[in-house]
Amino acid sequence: MAFSPDGTHALLGVMDGQVQVWDVNAGKMERAFQAGRGLVASVTYSPDSQDILTDIQRESAARLWDTATGEEIRAFSGHSLGGNSAALSADGRFVLTAGKEGTAILHDSETGDRIYTFTGFGRDVNVVAFSPDSKYALVGSADLTARLYDLETGAELRRFALNDNYVASAAFSPDGSTVLLGSVTGNVRVWPTTVEDTIALACSQVTRDFTAEERAEYGLGDGATCP
Repeated sequence: MAFSPDGTHALLGVMDGQVQVWDVNAGKMERAFQAGRGLVASVTYSPDSQDILTDIQRESAARLWDTATGEEIRAFSGHSLGGNSAALSADGRFVLTAGKEGTAILHDSETGDRIYTFTGFGRDVNVVAFSPDSKYALVGSADLTARLYDLETGAELRRFALNDNYVASAAFSPDGSTVLLGSVTGNVRVWPTTVEDTIALACSQVTRDFTAEERAEYGLGDGATCP
């Protein structure tokens, strides 16, 4: 499910592919439309609430719909084995889709064109999320990692590793400074988004600086790391 940006409406995705639009204050369903023929894996509003993005598990494309009419506007395809989830950036420019074949694809929301394909995951890509400022993408996989990407360059900025099971949910804090990852075992982990903030947090918890071997392992360069 998802709330509209103004909090007045909620979207519900149903297992039979139906999407329902509910008036939150009245507690009544306003309309429903059929988005596909399988489980609705994700639903989200566009920033202006005029459109709805859906992803049906195992279907080959995520789809954008007109909120008022339920008519399809555009499809975002590219996953050979079907999708697991989709996200729409806060500025409305990008759509990010997660695929069962182990890739995530960044699309232009206005044209449907592919901008980047993020690869290298050992297993399914399960979840995707955008930072609040629409500059970064977070991609969580069944290979026990989540990866942070720069949307301007497509470069991987850093990698977060889980040690218990695959990434089942991923989100940014409202200010974008923190990454939250949930695993299928029910554990939630929180990290600072940037490497610099992570290092500062580590330095605040230890009584010594990084060793030369640790600096080499984490790519910190020579010299003192902690103040």
